[in-house]
Amino acid sequence: MSDKLAIDIELPLGGFDLALNCNLPLEGITAVFGPSGAGKTSLLRAIAGFETPARGHISLGARPLFDGAKKINLPAHKRGIGLVFQRPHLFSHLTTEGNLKFAQRVSARAKPPKGTIADTLDYAAVIRALGLGPLLNKPAGALSGGEAQRAALGRSLLAAPRLLLLDEPLSALDGASKDELLPLIRSLPERFNLPVIYVSHNLAEVGALADHILALDGGRKRGFGHALDQLPLLAGRRDSPNWQNASWYDAQIIAIDRALDCAHLQISERQSLTLPLSPDMEIGARRRICIHARDVSLALHPPKGLSIQNQLAAKVISLEQQGGDVCTGLSLLGGETLADLYALITASAAREMDLKAGQEITALIKSMSLPRRWH
Repeated sequence: MSDKLAIDIELPLGGFDLALNCNLPLEGITAVFGPSGAGKTSLLRAIAGFETPARGHISLGARPLFDGAKKINLPAHKRGIGLVFQRPHLFSHLTTEGNLKFAQRVSARAKPPKGTIADTLDYAAVIRALGLGPLLNKPAGALSGGEAQRAALGRSLLAAPRLLLLDEPLSALDGASKDELLPLIRSLPERFNLPVIYVSHNLAEVGALADHILALDGGRKRGFGHALDQLPLLAGRRDSPNWQNASWYDAQIIAIDRALDCAHLQISERQSLTLPLSPDMEIGARRRICIHARDVSLALHPPKGLSIQNQLAAKVISLEQQGGDVCTGLSLLGGETLADLYALITASAAREMDLKAGQEITALIKSMSLPRRWH
């Protein structure tokens, strides 16, 4: 299979048309991000075969799914694509195991081609990966929201798709269920050699999950690229409802101190962060960390005698007045390729510190502010 999902379509959507020409990588997780009504779900439905574009083509690798000029339009059940919606849509009259076995039977009849997830798919591995063992005998209608969404993911995997589409699967869940599902979703591409396209209007979710981001607005592409390049651009749009001053880092765990119950994560050649230890941390693993401006304090000199362990050497690159606050843009020393770090401080503090562009400074980040936002 070639390494891209090629899309060049026009799809009428009532008030506007979805007009998109792009090649999405068939690896890792590609997030489709944008406000409500941007055309995100319609794009997934067109890829899956539930919407027919007015013109254009969609190809999954070398395999055409839709081609208006050649009159090719494969039905949804022949596209080899899994789709999980906001609501799980399980068969309520079956148990969790009944739902999973049904998908497995459908996959066996479809005889998926070699080189797909079906070659290595193992029922027990799916159960283990999604923690479905205790739920197998439970009626689908008795599952909680998070449990039902895990079962829906398992059913989609057992149908042996070549591509998995997730349409805001966390939007109807509570915080605890989201925290449980995010790392599971993040692990799917590597565990099952399966590319994922993930739709969301929640920038925090996208920041935690995405390898690549396609930004949509009004049915048009507004940006596309590697997540760490796109996230600062999306976070910095003042007209966006998701606007926030935040930075994202792909950090690597370089040391674990079990005596002190903490882990050290490298974010640049010379700088690292200390976080509370969690059971899934292991040396060498990489994690996406989000640091919000409201969680960053500043000091003119490296302070001593503080409980804040994360003290990063930085340089002031910008100062922007935001009401009674000042958003200070920082560049971490020794990390030329890192996204900017931001600190939101009061205007009086900025004035008292006499902050200026080019000034070297110490950024202070509480360890306890980080675990809620990393996966």
